[in-house]
Amino acid sequence: MRKIAGFFSMENRTLIIILSVLAALVICFLADPIVEVTYTVDLQYVNQETLSDMQLALTDSSSYTSTISVTVVGRRSKVESITSADLAAVADFSNIKMDGSITLDKPEITSSGHIYVLSYSPEVVYRNIVSTNQLPAKTYNIVTHIQSNIIDEYELIHYSMSDSSISTQAIYAELDKQGQLTTEQINTLINAISKVEANIVVTDRIEPYTDSVALTFLDKDGNEISTLSDTCYMNVDVIIGKRLSVELQFAGRLEEGYYIESATASPLAVALYSLTNPGYLATLDSVVVTEVVQLEGKNSTFATKVSLILPDEVIVFGNDSKTVNAIIQIGKYESMNISLDTGSDNISFDNSDPDYTYSITNRTPLILYGSEENLAKVTLSKLQFHVDVEELTEGDHVCEVTVTGLPEGVVLADDSTIGITVRR
Repeated sequence: MRKIAGFFSMENRTLIIILSVLAALVICFLADPIVEVTYTVDLQYVNQETLSDMQLALTDSSSYTSTISVTVVGRRSKVESITSADLAAVADFSNIKMDGSITLDKPEITSSGHIYVLSYSPEVVYRNIVSTNQLPAKTYNIVTHIQSNIIDEYELIHYSMSDSSISTQAIYAELDKQGQLTTEQINTLINAISKVEANIVVTDRIEPYTDSVALTFLDKDGNEISTLSDTCYMNVDVIIGKRLSVELQFAGRLEEGYYIESATASPLAVALYSLTNPGYLATLDSVVVTEVVQLEGKNSTFATKVSLILPDEVIVFGNDSKTVNAIIQIGKYESMNISLDTGSDNISFDNSDPDYTYSITNRTPLILYGSEENLAKVTLSKLQFHVDVEELTEGDHVCEVTVTGLPEGVVLADDSTIGITVRR
């Protein structure tokens, strides 16, 4: 018993654990060992267009290397689960050197798992690349920067350059015309260009004008290529003017019982300038009005085109017709009928003659218009109706009536009348 207990002592137990782990590892390595496998992988060529930018060309494209050998390492179960299609090998023409070699990037394994590229061959592919000593045909978009200094109330309405891009041929022509550089020097300068900019300074003017702007050439690090400064110019057309709000004008009356919910001009503002008399803009305030929008008899929403009231010498930028759209939203009031008794105390006969008596003989209901909320505030006892009887003679008459004491937002129908009898 003591021998058995000694066998399972702390020291022996530790040894047993270590031996168990080692045994497991041995079994694992024997069952799924680490192996090396070599695959033939298709070689992809990219960025071939960069050759012309570097004044290079291929003298013989038929001798391309189409495949390379790639050796990978990993567990047999993982390695044997992949194919050559799971490996990507790239030859990047942007990495070429003047000796005509392309250094390959390390192939990538696109599948998952602990598999690693051990080696690949060849690492350098030779392509018969030679110098053409020719200027690459390239066009650069001109990036514009605006620096504005305009007096109050005026603004830069628009600017446009004579061209939005410039080609290497155009740059070469300008440099060659100066006759100060050799062809090789010119080509070197042009090949260093990465970006072309135009810095436009809008001067303190109020009239449209044209200016000549020197282009700035930058290399790939953002540094100005000083030798190219002041060699190429572009014309820029600048329009300075005022931006004014549009105010609609109206004429006529809507059909009774209707009201304007909203009236909007589209556009809400217009940009104005003048080629012949820019000083005229100084006489304009912040609003330009339209011809009248006719409302007579309208009872539904409508849109119409109306002209801006402006002299011929003023131009509306982007709007040759000098018109805007007027969008009129029309709503309908709720109505309420009220009746007046013949002996009503809230009727006032204005400018009456003491020799006559006046009474109501026609009880035709009067109509009030307003929103449901405002009509609910109407209290008949608080209203005072007025009839002007100054010119009435003895007999029966139909007279217009007005009212006071209505809540805000409530109106009496137009041409409201009641019957009045006059007696001596």
